[in-house]
Amino acid sequence: MKEPRKFGTTLGVLNVGMSIVAILYIIVGFLSYLKYGEKIEGSVTLNLPETEILAQAVKVIISMGILFTYALQFYIAADIIWPTIRDFLGPVKYPVFAELAFRSFLVLITYLSLKVIIYTGPNHWSIE
Repeated sequence: MKEPRKFGTTLGVLNVGMSIVAILYIIVGFLSYLKYGEKIEGSVTLNLPETEILAQAVKVIISMGILFTYALQFYIAADIIWPTIRDFLGPVKYPVFAELAFRSFLVLITYLSLKVIIYTGPNHWSIE
């Protein structure tokens, strides 16, 4: 990046990129709601017909996209948090191993969060 200090500014790469992603999600959500109405599931892909090849291809492509971009999406968050953790730990014998262990721990936390949500089920998360 030519000017790293502009990364998080109002019209920086982070804000512009996340704004585009948010707009795309809003459009997909709006169009999905128009298509399925009150019958829409928690994920739009659950509404896609299981018998159509195109719908199955979309599910596979979305899964592959998540699989291959998770590390990229997680990189910035870990990069922001790591200096604080490094300062807390102090000097370590193997700094690269410590950073990899930290990043692995963060991934494990997201995995365990998913397992807790799945285990407790959707009925436990409703707000009345």
